[in-house]
Amino acid sequence: MKNSLIIVFVLATSICNAQDIYINKVWYFGDNQFYIYLNYNEGYDWKSHEAIEDYLGEPRTIEFESSRRSMPNDIAKKYFNMPWDSDLWLFDSKSNSKIGTLNFAGVEYYEDMIESSYIAVFNIDNFQQPSSFVGKDYYCISSNATSNLNTINPKTVNSDAFRSELQNKFGFKAEMALRTSSIENEDITLTLCSFYGDNYSNNSVLMESTNGKNTILTQILQDEYVMWDMIFTPLNCNDKPVLIMEMGVPETDNHWTEIGVFDGTTYKLQSTTKMVKVK
Repeated sequence: MKNSLIIVFVLATSICNAQDIYINKVWYFGDNQFYIYLNYNEGYDWKSHEAIEDYLGEPRTIEFESSRRSMPNDIAKKYFNMPWDSDLWLFDSKSNSKIGTLNFAGVEYYEDMIESSYIAVFNIDNFQQPSSFVGKDYYCISSNATSNLNTINPKTVNSDAFRSELQNKFGFKAEMALRTSSIENEDITLTLCSFYGDNYSNNSVLMESTNGKNTILTQILQDEYVMWDMIFTPLNCNDKPVLIMEMGVPETDNHWTEIGVFDGTTYKLQSTTKMVKVK
């Protein structure tokens, strides 16, 4: 009986201490503003635009033949998933440390030359815009993640040897490789490789290498889409960094973001509508 009570107490404590943390990639608009692409709430989809359009404000033209139209917050909450319930902290992929706080400004309908999307817009005070955005990405993590953030210093390393290992394992030729990148953090290297398989099927794998041992942590084989790229974050789950994964369909403009969370055995990909649960 005593042991049973202890087990119940431990489980209850774990549940109480679990945190739902929001994490996503963000894009810079300029003028101290960032934005996030939104997903529809359950029960709604792109067909809902016709109903939403009546509530949109007048278009404000910005550069490159793009426009922005605001919408009321109550309409935005009805149609779109906005799961964060605390301040969002801004990070960049170079320092991987907090560089500011994002303040929610509202939801807008953003139209550019390629596509139209609903976005959440955030203001930030005194953002120091870099001279070049090349090789630099930005992401946000909700402020309730404080106790789960680590100091990380990931660096890109030569991926040739890791790609050769994957070629041997999955049997594709070098010319069938689409994209390969390897990132080292402490004594662990993660390699993300996408490649064409038989009949030009799309494939991608994430491999961990440490102390001469290679382990496949997740794979998407013979599917329509692939994992294109990854961003390390200082948020840890089961002793491994949460990853922001760039997804896409080869040879198209169809791309999106998912979150890679380690479950103790493999990295599971989840939509950014879901919160990352850490203990």
